[in-house]
Amino acid sequence: MMSGNKRSSRVTNTIVLPLRLSLTNKIVLAFLTVALLPLGLLAYINDNTMRSVISENANTALFAAASQTAANIDSFINTNLDAIRTEAQLQNFIEYLRMPPERRIGSATEYEVLKTLHALRSKDDIFILSYALLDEQGINLIDTDTNQIGSDSSDRDFFRQPWETGLVSVSPVQFDSPDEPPVIYFSGPISDPMSGRALGVLRVRYNASVLQQLIVDKNNLIGEESFAVLFDDYHIYLAHGAWPELRFKAVVPLTDIAIVELEERRRILPNSADDALATDIPELKAGLVQSPIAPFFEAPLDPTSDEWYSVAAARLKRVPWVVAFAQPQSIFLAPIEQQTQTTLLLAMGITMAVGAIAVLVGRQLARPIVRLTEAVTQFTSGDLSARAVIPSQDETGVLAASFNTMARQVGSLLMKLERGTRDLEAEVTERTRAQSELQRYRDHLEEQVLHRTAELRDTNSQLHLQVLERERAEAELRRKNDYLAALHETTLGMMNRLDLADLLRTIITRAAQLTETQHGFVYLVDPQANELVVRAGVGLFQHQYGHHVHWGEGLTGRVWSTNQPLIVSNYSAWSGRLTEHTFDYVGAAMAVPLTSGSGRVVGVIGTALDNDSGRQFGQDELELLHRFAQLASVALDNAQLYTSAQQEIHERRRAEEALQQAKETAESANQAKSQFLANMSHELRTPLNAIIGYSEILQEDAEDTGDEEMVDDLGKIRSAGRHLLSLINDILDISKIEAGRMEVYLEIFDLTTIVRDVVNTIHPLMEKIATTLMSSMTSMLAISMRI
Repeated sequence: MMSGNKRSSRVTNTIVLPLRLSLTNKIVLAFLTVALLPLGLLAYINDNTMRSVISENANTALFAAASQTAANIDSFINTNLDAIRTEAQLQNFIEYLRMPPERRIGSATEYEVLKTLHALRSKDDIFILSYALLDEQGINLIDTDTNQIGSDSSDRDFFRQPWETGLVSVSPVQFDSPDEPPVIYFSGPISDPMSGRALGVLRVRYNASVLQQLIVDKNNLIGEESFAVLFDDYHIYLAHGAWPELRFKAVVPLTDIAIVELEERRRILPNSADDALATDIPELKAGLVQSPIAPFFEAPLDPTSDEWYSVAAARLKRVPWVVAFAQPQSIFLAPIEQQTQTTLLLAMGITMAVGAIAVLVGRQLARPIVRLTEAVTQFTSGDLSARAVIPSQDETGVLAASFNTMARQVGSLLMKLERGTRDLEAEVTERTRAQSELQRYRDHLEEQVLHRTAELRDTNSQLHLQVLERERAEAELRRKNDYLAALHETTLGMMNRLDLADLLRTIITRAAQLTETQHGFVYLVDPQANELVVRAGVGLFQHQYGHHVHWGEGLTGRVWSTNQPLIVSNYSAWSGRLTEHTFDYVGAAMAVPLTSGSGRVVGVIGTALDNDSGRQFGQDELELLHRFAQLASVALDNAQLYTSAQQEIHERRRAEEALQQAKETAESANQAKSQFLANMSHELRTPLNAIIGYSEILQEDAEDTGDEEMVDDLGKIRSAGRHLLSLINDILDISKIEAGRMEVYLEIFDLTTIVRDVVNTIHPLMEKIATTLMSSMTSMLAISMRI
């Protein structure tokens, strides 16, 4: 009976398990999971989709607003530039600047110019501060702002740019003084229409607040709390639609160099405090920098809060400014937040309804299981007569019937176990007797086992020695394979390097890695000095660049002279060592020759160990370095060939550049010649036209008085003048032909007239040298010809 109680206890300990959740709770949890998981997934997908669509629409609208604002500012700038270009051509400005300086003051022209400038300024009395006329020295001659008259603006960009380029210009926002508002200058050159010479500059000074007005007009353009911001090329706020107090501050603190440069160009006030120069919004600056390739970004813009804004940036075409249009994300994402709240309320309602239904269904389904669980608990507690009530014929009823059958079988089995226990106790007694008999045989077997163990130990020792020998052979094989793989990889790396210095550094670095050494060197032969010179090194030889040895001197000199590899077991104590103290710390060393394709030694490569390393070089390592040196020689030949090719290419480029420079010089000289001919021809045609005109007048007077001799002479003068004028025109035609602008026309001329003009021209010359000029013309020469 005691044995039966133990088995009942064991069965109880096996079956009873702690319950964390009741069956009803699990059913309720399953209901809620099935109902809420699809709803949550659908709400998540819907929220992400709507956020993406709304954000994309907002970015599109922001970029359109930014582009529109940028176009408006570009239009404002272009309109003013077109106006200044037109106004600079007014005749009274040109006449005034043509006048000598001593005749300008108090003249009627000066009065007309001042009246015109005031009329131009009246176009915008709010933002146009002044109109001014500057002479060729940059001196303010006439200004609607009388305080500026007489000031020197020759060093200002608004004077220099139009004067030097001949084009209208617009300045960045500038501060003329701490007491005046920031301004923008529009300026254009005033040129003489006859000669094309620049006479002066027309300048307009605008109040920079006009930019703020253009920006503020765009507030709420695409919705509530949307606004624009204008930045210059240093990311300084020029205008702000939301916080105008940030104007003329930088987005992030400026560097000292940038501050000095901006102060010199009057783009910020000098000696301003740090908090007056910049805010600190690095996200905004990063977005503006990337705006040419990524016009949409997010950044905090409000200096008083951490709210994030969606921003779109557009660049101006005329000046290097950027317009950023922004809107708080909370504004255009408000519908999503409202929908999220609605979804949460709906989810809470569904959860409550599903939970109530799940509780009712769970209790109904769990009631038979609970009753069956109570019966099982009684049975496992020791009440073998406990039985379950069969509530129905479904799976629960089948489970209860199976439990009742199992309970009856377990009761019968326990009775059989009690009888078997008594039989086992008798069997145990018999086994105890047999064990004592077996003990005697076991003692005898132990002696035999000890003897056999000794034999096996000897056999294992022999096998262990064989295994060690085999492992050593395999390690040696792996090391050689690793050397060959590293040698192959190193060779490929060297073949791709064509710069000689880089190749030498690579060669000695890889050689030291292959031989696992701390020091290495590459000597190259200097044919002119007949010396070996260090061109690359690592370890102790890293700072030996330029060190040289002679034929047969030291380790490298012997390798050079014998063209054979050499190993020295202890270089510091070797009799042929060099005397420098640097080599006192070198232990084992080896070196191999570098040879060219013809077999000539072109250098020596070697590696060395510290004298306290306790390691020596073997023939395997020497052979490895020798193979590496052969491959390195091929790489050196390639690099030298590449260097020679590069030098030849460089020489050809220099020759081409010299030819190009000579061509440009010749073209410049030709252009100067053409300019000279044009100027000279212009200067000569004016007096010639006067001579021809006076000769015609005198000839008409002589004809009226009947002086035939004077008529003939004056006719010769007029003919010679026209001939000379024709020659000057021909010179101009030559310049046009060289410029490729000469057009050929077919005309009819009288050959007789030309011959007569030639005779009249050269007749005075013939008379000076006492030579008679005879001319004869046949009737054929009078025929008109076409050229």
